[in-house]
Amino acid sequence: QNKAEMLYKIATVMAHVKHYPKAIQLLGRVIELNATAQSAWAMLAECYLHVGKVDTASAILAHALEKFPANATLRLMQATLMPQIFMSADEGRQACARFIQNLDALMQE
Repeated sequence: QNKAEMLYKIATVMAHVKHYPKAIQLLGRVIELNATAQSAWAMLAECYLHVGKVDTASAILAHALEKFPANATLRLMQATLMPQIFMSADEGRQACARFIQNLDALMQE
């Protein structure tokens, strides 16, 4: 576990200096060594967001929340990520447009 802690600290520095690919690599190793490192899961998702991989970040958060359902940080991250996930896909934008059209039609009745 000391190795995991050391790698986590290095990953934190890498993320701080915006070297996200290296931070992602290190955080993956931290999680391999200590799957209960909740802060590593959160930082991993955050790093993926910084490199534009919203779907990967979302999947990581979902997996982490299965393991740690009471973690408020992970829940908050997931909640703030939802608009990005929804609007990142064309089908999300289309679904939103359909909802607005249906709402407009409903209001005219």
